[in-house]
Amino acid sequence: MKSLLMASSVLILSIASLFTQSEVNISFKSPETVVAGMSYIMEIEVDKGDISNFAKLQLTLPEGFTAELLKGEGGTFTFYDQKIKLIWISLPTDPKFTVQVKINTESNTQGDFKFNGKISYVVDGDRQSSSLVTPNITVAPNSGGNKDTSPIA
Repeated sequence: MKSLLMASSVLILSIASLFTQSEVNISFKSPETVVAGMSYIMEIEVDKGDISNFAKLQLTLPEGFTAELLKGEGGTFTFYDQKIKLIWISLPTDPKFTVQVKINTESNTQGDFKFNGKISYVVDGDRQSSSLVTPNITVAPNSGGNKDTSPIA
């Protein structure tokens, strides 16, 4: 009887562990095209489940791009040497949250671009990381006009 109770406890804990999220998932939302010299908002949705410890999100931007934090959900933001870094000592309590970064393009920047990076985080004392690649953005030549675009919907 005792061994049956022990086996059922182990089985229940094993099944429960299947439903707890042990990785962070990131999705990006940004326009497909922007005009050179203009800015746009990149939304980064973080689905962290029940992970609550340290995390660092890093993206490398090509020359011709700069970044400013609009909404960081308590993370510390830096943009240096073409790298966006957002660091959380403790992730927000909500299982999903959204970060907003304003991306500025220089007037002579043109072409198709993706930003590469990674998300690093801690689960049960072990450091985990996943590679990140943003969706493609096309920077079209500027034929004159406005300097800023409206934020994405």
